[in-house]
Amino acid sequence: MKDGFLRKRATLADVAALAGVSQSTVSLVLNSVADARIGKATRAKVQKAAEALNYRSMARTPQAGPSRLIGVIMDEFHPNRFAAAFLDELRDAAWEEKCSLLVVSTRGQADLEEPAIATLLQQNPVGIVYASLFPKRVTVPDAVAAANAVLVNCQDTRDRLPSVRPDFVDAVVSPFEFLTARGHRRIALLNHEHWNLFAQDRMAGYRKALEDAGIPFVRSYVRHLNGAPDDGYMATLELLKLKEPPTAIICGNDRMAFGAYDAVREMGLLVGGDVSIFGYDDYDIARYCHPPMTTVRMPYSEMARWAVDRLTETGGTVDNTLIAGTIVERGSVGLLRQEP
Repeated sequence: MKDGFLRKRATLADVAALAGVSQSTVSLVLNSVADARIGKATRAKVQKAAEALNYRSMARTPQAGPSRLIGVIMDEFHPNRFAAAFLDELRDAAWEEKCSLLVVSTRGQADLEEPAIATLLQQNPVGIVYASLFPKRVTVPDAVAAANAVLVNCQDTRDRLPSVRPDFVDAVVSPFEFLTARGHRRIALLNHEHWNLFAQDRMAGYRKALEDAGIPFVRSYVRHLNGAPDDGYMATLELLKLKEPPTAIICGNDRMAFGAYDAVREMGLLVGGDVSIFGYDDYDIARYCHPPMTTVRMPYSEMARWAVDRLTETGGTVDNTLIAGTIVERGSVGLLRQEP
């Protein structure tokens, strides 16, 4: 297999962090969107950051157009961090291989999938990326299973195709180790609902991290939620009212962490001082929280490059690849204060 998806390659998030702007601003500048209302000073900062990181985007690619097609079938384009960021990275990775994208959304409905797949196959594509908005097990249509195809953010129930998704076990293990290294032992988990594949992985990661650290499992430290800020707020209030409240909280996404921030403040406590909070996703707004949120950035770029590499190579094996995210350290995690 090519090792492209493992190469250290600057992403939109890297450029945004260096320039101190949002990823959407970086995308608008580097793709030369004419009507974007972005000041000259901001544009200059983005360009300077992109050059410093040797960032490659479509706007910086030679003008010779792509000669091949990669089809993308995704169940939803619902406003979601994964869909926008992944497709943006996939576009850049495909362009480097002289490929363009044809993207369709099917809502997972067979009556929409079948004609979409037929249309894509008529274009004689290099391959097909079959992607899910949320990590889950899927029954892949036979036409896709028989084609040169890969799965992103999902796994075939019959294991017929190679797949890639974030490592949600590591999504808890790495933050947990980060927290224990700073003295925390009472660490809570705001997880998603039990039925989610990624929630099951996170729970496995939590138990593994506890066992590795020699910390007993406390059932009251785990909450299974739907991922909304209100859920994070209410669950954190409950946690902080326990006889022995946690000193740190790992959240299944940044949205629950936003709610956790509010609950900590309502209890008269300090985020990053009295209670450490760890998010997941690295939403643009996370860096503007007070204090800025420590979180895990999903491996959008790595998954996109993996998908393109697998489609453009020959003789790949069927495997289920997990790629860990990257901890983005900011101010919401601190050293453990003296035990109350």
